[in-house]
Amino acid sequence: MIKEGKREDNIVYPTVRVVLQANKEGVDIAKLLSGSICEKYDVRTITFCHPNQEKKRGACCYINDDEERVYEIISGLYEMTLKWYVDGKECKIKVNIDGKNG
Repeated sequence: MIKEGKREDNIVYPTVRVVLQANKEGVDIAKLLSGSICEKYDVRTITFCHPNQEKKRGACCYINDDEERVYEIISGLYEMTLKWYVDGKECKIKVNIDGKNG
């Protein structure tokens, strides 16, 4: 679902909301942000919501003005796999993050 969001200076921008399901596979954020819908609407923010009735915000990922990805954990516990390449070799690390302890 595409919604409007606001950042600093009350700038309105399109954001995609993803409702997470506990028993589902993870979300490939890079793939989602480079997908056709995000490119068509210039979406630079993804908000992840809990699967409860209120669909409370749990985490947010956005691309800032310097083209860097910024991750914000609002509530809940998340496992994130970060992947990058050095000299053609894949490097990755898994990180557990929660909204209480950052």
